[in-house]
Amino acid sequence: MTKMQELLGKILRSRINEELKKEIKDFKTIQETMDIFLAGDKITTEQYAEFTTLITSTTTA
Repeated sequence: MTKMQELLGKILRSRINEELKKEIKDFKTIQETMDIFLAGDKITTEQYAEFTTLITSTTTA
């Protein structure tokens, strides 16, 4: 994993965690950002899967 992927991963994780604290959660923008980063090879598939799991586990619970 490159330093850029690590940095973007930290930023996305932080954004997800901030959204989780809100009463009304909206992950649409974060999900779109993740899709763009994955398509541009800016994050790994493992990071994408981790973030998707974080988002879906809270929206389905």
